[in-house]
Amino acid sequence: MNKKLDFGRICLLAFPLVILVPGASHAEEFKGPYVAVEGGIGVLKTDGTTLGGPVDEAENSGLLSGVLGYRSPVGANGRLVLGAEGIFGFYTSGTNLHYGVYGIGGYRVGDKGLAYLRVGYGGLKDVQTGTGNSLDGPVFGGGYEFSIHEKANLRLDYRYLSYGDVNIPDNTLDFSGHEITAGLLFNF
Repeated sequence: MNKKLDFGRICLLAFPLVILVPGASHAEEFKGPYVAVEGGIGVLKTDGTTLGGPVDEAENSGLLSGVLGYRSPVGANGRLVLGAEGIFGFYTSGTNLHYGVYGIGGYRVGDKGLAYLRVGYGGLKDVQTGTGNSLDGPVFGGGYEFSIHEKANLRLDYRYLSYGDVNIPDNTLDFSGHEITAGLLFNF
């Protein structure tokens, strides 16, 4: 059976289970553990020089991810929110698995919004680079999240992935990426 299809089915089936989790109705926006499913577009950019000449390529792909995280308001008024999250998913063109672990820092905008920044580490597996089949490196980004219910939020997110240079004899390639996603989060 196709692994990508199985992961997607699991994510879709998880929606009703998360909503029915006992005690979830007591959740507070932007506080405590959460799970999410997000989808969007990923772009893997390759540039540099090879024996054949300059290289400047970009590969676009859809992506689907699962997210697990935890966050907590800090400070006297609770407007500052700090947390951590992990992401695991796949790109739809090919078998590229992607993953990441990030620290999140945000500021509440009104009662229902959260503008945030992220910094962490991520990677792609099953990518042919000339020296192996994976890329990894620092990740930077940010986004905005809006509470639609005390236990559900919508998110729009951007991540810049800096995978760095891969040096092969007489070839130097730089790999970087961009991911733009929309997600649905469920708070516990």
